[in-house]
Amino acid sequence: MTLIISLLVLAAAPAASPLQGLDKPKKEQRATLGESEHTKGRVTIHCVDVGASMLVEINDPGLMGARDVWLKKKTGDVLPPCDANDAGATHVGGAEGYGSVAGTKGDFLFVTSADSFTDRRGLRVFSLTTGEQRYEAEFNEGQPITLTADGKSLLLRFHLAISSTCEPRGDEAAACWKQLRESANVPDGVDIKPPPCDAVFKGKTGMGTALISLPAEVDLTAPKKVKYRQGAATCAESV
Repeated sequence: MTLIISLLVLAAAPAASPLQGLDKPKKEQRATLGESEHTKGRVTIHCVDVGASMLVEINDPGLMGARDVWLKKKTGDVLPPCDANDAGATHVGGAEGYGSVAGTKGDFLFVTSADSFTDRRGLRVFSLTTGEQRYEAEFNEGQPITLTADGKSLLLRFHLAISSTCEPRGDEAAACWKQLRESANVPDGVDIKPPPCDAVFKGKTGMGTALISLPAEVDLTAPKKVKYRQGAATCAESV
């Protein structure tokens, strides 16, 4: 349903994105669309000029993740009305109810999950042309997440959260670390320092499971293969 633009009130800007290297929006609008039907607060809309299309995100404080995210083709250099009219739009279904738009880079849209799990959060990457999901992973929130253009490639560098098949602590730390490297398919030639789990869990009682993340790189133009990087693994306690 189209709303009258003159009645819209500018909404507060969201927190900064955890991703570094995102494109700066050419033009953008933020506004409110009215009171939430689910909780106290107002529904907000954010419209961004991303080149050939306008990216629209609607958030409701009573819902988990974005209420709606879509792409709408535009003509010329003028940003169309930011009015919640989604006629002719391509909805990004994998973003709705999952999280919030972090931003765009080149031909890609980045959405981070609404939920976090101790030291990690989910990331989904979508095509800005089709709205289709191209990549999904969990990243360590305490480590840098960067986007770098390299020729025709777009490299995502981050600490990739992996499944812990053992506990890399105490006398079993070395054997477990070897097992974790093998299960994650880390090449022998990649120098990654073991996770400092003994230090993380020192002096704690009722200890939870160790959560491990490894320095990694993904070419988003061909995202099926993860490339591990030299650096240090991280360790956190599940809660």
